[in-house]
Amino acid sequence: LKDRAVALGIIVASGLLFSVSVTLDRWLVLPPAENGPLVTTLVYGLLQLLLSLGLLTTWFAMLFTYLPDVRVRWPAVWTGAVVTSALYLLGELVLTRLLTYSQLRTLHGGAGAITLVLL
Repeated sequence: LKDRAVALGIIVASGLLFSVSVTLDRWLVLPPAENGPLVTTLVYGLLQLLLSLGLLTTWFAMLFTYLPDVRVRWPAVWTGAVVTSALYLLGELVLTRLLTYSQLRTLHGGAGAITLVLL
């Protein structure tokens, strides 16, 4: 019963973190144009990156702490969570750039995105 409660807690916490992440991402998309457009864009981009990294690190740390059957020490959990979050964001950036700027759409039509993900 305890294992099921932990699994349910992880699912609920994951949904909550995902909701907070999406809400804050959408909130940071349209920055106010008080300073210059370049400064504002850079500041909001950096803020969005750090916020995403923080939320993903929290989520991965939660998974690395409660899902394994063994106890993992906290320094290892946080190191693994930060590295995994950074690699996740890097992969997301690469896929976004490839899907946006690649010529797979003309080569493969509507299946270009699926082809890219399979590569």
